[in-house]
Amino acid sequence: MKRTYPTPAEVKLSEARSLIMSGRVSEALTILNEVTSHDPKCHGAWFMMGEIGENVQRHDIAARAFGEAHKCDQTDIGSAIRHGIAIARSGQRASALSLAKAISPANNDPATLDMLGTLFTYCEAADRALPLFERAVSLAPDEAHFLFNLSAAQRMNGQLAEAEITLDRVLSLRTDDADAHALRSDLRTQTVDTNHVEELEAAILRAPRGSSAEITLHFAAGKELDDIGRYDEAFYHFAAANRMRRQALNYDVQGDVDVMEELCVQHDKSAIYDGVEGTSAAAPIFVFGLPRSGTTLVESIIARHPDAQAGGEINAFPQATVNAVHRSVGRRLSKNEFVERSLKVDPFVIGTDYLKEVGGQLDLQKRFTDKLPMNYLYAGMIRRALPKARLILLTRDPIDSCLAMFRVKFEGAYPFSYDLDELARYYAAWHKLMMHWQSVCGDALLTISYENLVDDIEENVRKILDHCSLSWDERCLTFHESQRSVTTASASQVRQPLYRSSIKRWKRYEHHLLSLIKKLRELRVNISTDN
Repeated sequence: MKRTYPTPAEVKLSEARSLIMSGRVSEALTILNEVTSHDPKCHGAWFMMGEIGENVQRHDIAARAFGEAHKCDQTDIGSAIRHGIAIARSGQRASALSLAKAISPANNDPATLDMLGTLFTYCEAADRALPLFERAVSLAPDEAHFLFNLSAAQRMNGQLAEAEITLDRVLSLRTDDADAHALRSDLRTQTVDTNHVEELEAAILRAPRGSSAEITLHFAAGKELDDIGRYDEAFYHFAAANRMRRQALNYDVQGDVDVMEELCVQHDKSAIYDGVEGTSAAAPIFVFGLPRSGTTLVESIIARHPDAQAGGEINAFPQATVNAVHRSVGRRLSKNEFVERSLKVDPFVIGTDYLKEVGGQLDLQKRFTDKLPMNYLYAGMIRRALPKARLILLTRDPIDSCLAMFRVKFEGAYPFSYDLDELARYYAAWHKLMMHWQSVCGDALLTISYENLVDDIEENVRKILDHCSLSWDERCLTFHESQRSVTTASASQVRQPLYRSSIKRWKRYEHHLLSLIKKLRELRVNISTDN
């Protein structure tokens, strides 16, 4: 019998696989690059490279590698879908959506259906994802992962009761699934008679110490205890979750403070209005503010207007700016260098690239919203690149704003939110930057207070519509009746009418927040501790 030997490429792939298992990822990438340079059609090498890119959050590597893997094997739908997911996660949502629409699963494989649904979710097209998850679950009704993805899509599409039933099924299969516990807790306001506090606290005791699961469960327990009025116990869980989360991060808030201070210096009126014009091809509505400040609410109000559409959290403007700066410089810059260099890039190019990206998923002839919260760093550049754009800034009571962020586990963003001292420092710098933008942007920027919006919704909705050159429409007052999918952390709350329970929420935790209040005052943030 003739003995067969592995090919040189197979030997290299085996070596790369061993390196990955031992955590030596960069060495594995070097080997895989060698393989693909000698054999550009080696599907296995490209696929393995894509998996590395996914695992280390290098979406650029994952996108290129899975794209090449699919070219090597056109029947490999999985590579095509993962290529799309990587593109979407890198901020190119319109391109990813076009790719997703072109994929048609040739069979009823539940894993493929689930993965395609995940791609549509990353594209903020939860309405397209829902039927795919439903098909996957119908084919594999006891697969907890498919059920969880279905519940998330149900929540995004406003099917909150159905989502809770689905999550109950998930937890009957995986009792300690932290993400399922957290999502179920967030679906509704819990009551003294109907809550999951005991389940959550039992799951916390079983979770590995300091694990992501334990952190997630602490946040969920804190949320439910807050719902039922047990505030000291709730804060214990919030504090525990944030302490563990912060310990796992390599972060220095001073770097972000420096950037915001540099923006105030560099992006002044003379720099923004220097006679170099952007594009007037469209008039987007940018809605921004700190997380949990009401941006999803305002977008939902605008989206109820027949002449407007919701774009969701689009990363296209920051990405267009970053790409333009990097093309002009050809090297990586520090954050402060980036702030200065961005003013030297043609704003017409940035605006055009932005509209090209969003035009793949939105009708540019209609008004549309872009509610990426972090656009508060780009307000000056938005004015420069898109002079017809309207900007809406959401503000909120400083202590309520900080507490609202402290109560939430953010995925991959807002690292300043896990420590009260850092929250105060970030908030103070952010507040100073917002006052700067109000001066620079003038009438193009409308500031809306969350508290004022709740107290007099009609007056403030009229201000918003007038600012956006949209006629009055009563439907904008019934934002909670919208059938559109919402993919942000506020997906459950935006299905409810306005409520005042979030105003002065911090008073319930005042004795736990004394250090935060003191720091905000030291940093000259204007706060009121009156009822």
